[in-house]
Amino acid sequence: MFTGPYRQPPSSPQAQRRNLMKRHPLILTSLFVVALLLAAAPAFAAVGETTAGTPINNNATVDYKVNGIDQTQVPSDGGVDTTFVVDQKVKPVVANAVSGAETLTPGETGSENQWLKFTVTNDGNKDASFKLSYEVTGSTLSTALSGVVIIADTDTSGSYTAAGDGSSDLNGQVVTIARDTTLTYFIVAPDTDAGLLDSEVATYHLIATADDGTGTALDDSTPNTLAGEEVVFTDSSAGTATGDGTYDGKDSDSGTFTVSTATLTVTKSVAITDDGTADTPEELFAIPGAVMEYTINIDNGGGTDATSVILIDAIPGNTTYESFTTCSGTKAWHNGTGWVAVEPATLSDVTQVRCTIATLTAGTNQDVQFRVTID
Repeated sequence: MFTGPYRQPPSSPQAQRRNLMKRHPLILTSLFVVALLLAAAPAFAAVGETTAGTPINNNATVDYKVNGIDQTQVPSDGGVDTTFVVDQKVKPVVANAVSGAETLTPGETGSENQWLKFTVTNDGNKDASFKLSYEVTGSTLSTALSGVVIIADTDTSGSYTAAGDGSSDLNGQVVTIARDTTLTYFIVAPDTDAGLLDSEVATYHLIATADDGTGTALDDSTPNTLAGEEVVFTDSSAGTATGDGTYDGKDSDSGTFTVSTATLTVTKSVAITDDGTADTPEELFAIPGAVMEYTINIDNGGGTDATSVILIDAIPGNTTYESFTTCSGTKAWHNGTGWVAVEPATLSDVTQVRCTIATLTAGTNQDVQFRVTID
C-alpha cells in the first residue's frame, strides 16, 4: 500500500489558464487593455527626405576613469563638430497621363481637341528647374503637324482649353517645380492639314531636362566634397526620347497622335433598264427613248463616320430626267433656278439631282440612283 505524500497530477493548459485568471484577474485585465491600445495606435509615417543643403553636425565624447576616479570628458576634435552637407538629388519623372492615342482630324484649325497629356514630377529633395521640350518619332503623317506647342495646365482642370490654360508655349522654356510636386502639361496640335490620311500616326515625346534655372543644363560631374552641396542625378530609368538614358538628369515619356477620318470612295455605273422593246436585259440597247439608270456608290472605308454627305449629279446632255429612284437621305432637285424639295411637275426642268446623307457610318456604303431617258 502506497503511504508516500500525495502529489496532485499536473493540470492541463486550459486548467492552468483558469487558475491564473482566478488568482490574478487584475493583471490579465491590464494586459488585455494594453493589447487593445497597441492595436488601435496609428502607425508612424515615414520621415520625408532631407532637403538638399542641410548641414548634418555630429560630435562624439569619451568618458573614462583613472584608478577609479572620473576624468575630464574628451570630445572629438576638441569639441568641433564633424559636418557634412546633404547633396541635391535630381530626379524628374515624366509620365503620359492619358492611355491610348489622341485623334487628329484633317483640316482642323485652332483646335482645342487635339492634345496629349503628361505629368512632370520633381522627385528630388529640393525645388528644381527643368527645361521642357518635345521630340517627334515614328511619324507616318503625309504632312507634318504645324504650330505644335507645350502648354501648362494652368487652371488644373486636367483638360486643355485656351481660355483656361492660355497659349504660352513652354517648348524650350524653363519651369520650376517644387519638390515632391507633380504638374500637368499638354502637347497641343491645333492645326492639321486637310490632306492627312486615315490611320497615319506621329509619336511625341515630352522631355524634362534638369536646368540651373538660366537655361543651362545641370552637371553632376563635380566630385563629392562633403563640405558643399553637390548635384546627383538619380533617375535610374531610361526615358522614351532619343538618347534619354539613366542617371542623366532628364526623363521623357511618349504619346501618339493618330489620324482618324472618313475615307470616301465614289464609283459610278450606268445600265439600260428599258429600250421600248420586249427584249431581255441582255438584248437592250442605248437607243433614243431608252431609259438609263445611273448608280453612284459611296463607300466609307475610313475609321470615322462621315457626316453631312452631299452627292450632286447633273442630268447629262441629250437626256431628260425621269426619276430619282434611290436615296437613303434627303432628295432635292434643281429646276434650273434653284433647289426644290419636291420633284418638279415638268421633268425636263430638272438639271441636277442631290442626295444628302446625314451619316455614312465607317465601314459602310450606300447607293444613290436616278434615271434618265435618251432624247
